[in-house]
Amino acid sequence: MKRVHRNLIACLAGIVVIIFGWVAYDTYRGIGLCNEIAQGTAVDELPQLAIKHGVALHWLKSTAFDTTANNWVSFVPIGPTFGEFACEIHHDKKTVVSAKMSREP
Repeated sequence: MKRVHRNLIACLAGIVVIIFGWVAYDTYRGIGLCNEIAQGTAVDELPQLAIKHGVALHWLKSTAFDTTANNWVSFVPIGPTFGEFACEIHHDKKTVVSAKMSREP
């Protein structure tokens, strides 16, 4: 019976390690994308950068007009943070005006 408990604990510990590793790696990819997007980057180049960093393309296609900044904005959520952290990309439909990490309150 002790052997079964030990194996069960080892399996559960392995699952926890895999989940934390996945969260860390997915977060790393999203932050890498945001750091690589510089002011002046062409909007047409964003899909290639997203593919390079393993980020889903549909986030780049969903944009909204920001009336306070007077430009377009896309939010790319960072991994499994459920949208709490995102790469906020402001652009004028041609070039990137700014890209920064943001946190939803």
